[in-house]
Amino acid sequence: MAATASTAKVNTSSLNLRIGPDPSSAVLAILPLATPVTILAPNGDDSWVMVDTVVDGEDRIGWVKTEFITLDGMSDPPPSFPPGTGATNPAFPGVLFTALVSGGFFSSEPDNLKVLRAIRTNNPGAINDTTWQHVLPGYVDKTIADSAGNRTAIYSAPEYGVAAWYILLADRYKFKDAGGAFTILQLAHNYAGSQAPQSAIDAYVTDWCRLADKPLTPQSTIRLDDDDQMLNLARGVFKHESRSIVKINNDQILFGIQRQRANTMPPPPKPP
Repeated sequence: MAATASTAKVNTSSLNLRIGPDPSSAVLAILPLATPVTILAPNGDDSWVMVDTVVDGEDRIGWVKTEFITLDGMSDPPPSFPPGTGATNPAFPGVLFTALVSGGFFSSEPDNLKVLRAIRTNNPGAINDTTWQHVLPGYVDKTIADSAGNRTAIYSAPEYGVAAWYILLADRYKFKDAGGAFTILQLAHNYAGSQAPQSAIDAYVTDWCRLADKPLTPQSTIRLDDDDQMLNLARGVFKHESRSIVKINNDQILFGIQRQRANTMPPPPKPP
């Protein structure tokens, strides 16, 4: 399952194994095409992975660029599916990856490190895996830990990931109990955590306000029961988590928000 180490092979003629996740880091070894490696951890944005491999009979641990390895069992590039379909993955038995909105985007390869984490996990808010999510419909598993120890929750459909994001705001951050409204600055304080430096809070605020479809400011008020405001906020937050790329459509975002608000999220579809 996702919590265990994955294996991969080098997909280029030669690949530098470096001491750190940086092209200027010292080279430990050069890995030939098809060299098997074991994934230990990705860096924060999945652009590099720490791997364990054998070079000239000696075990070596170092970092390689993600684009130059292909994980075993993963396609490269990931498949595209016709509207209204689902897909299975042998690493996640009993799970049908799909979209709850007809024609919507979904990922069936949550461990494919070539895809941004918020996209490949059907978790557009890239919410770290926590126990409260484990009982939610559509929850599947968690990713391997990145270099900071963070694991991202995996959902079978992006709409379930959106619903989890709504729960985070409404229930975990208790905005529902505080009149159902909050400012962008208040949300950033919650996202960053009580011990976070001001720079971390400012980074959230700046990015969300910049990436939202309609203008936002730190003092902009968002109401949980206002679909237009929540959609605009979601677009800004989700773009922040996926380098301005949002694969899911607005109908999928609104489906997750509206159904979770009304406590009417459907159970996850089963594989045929």
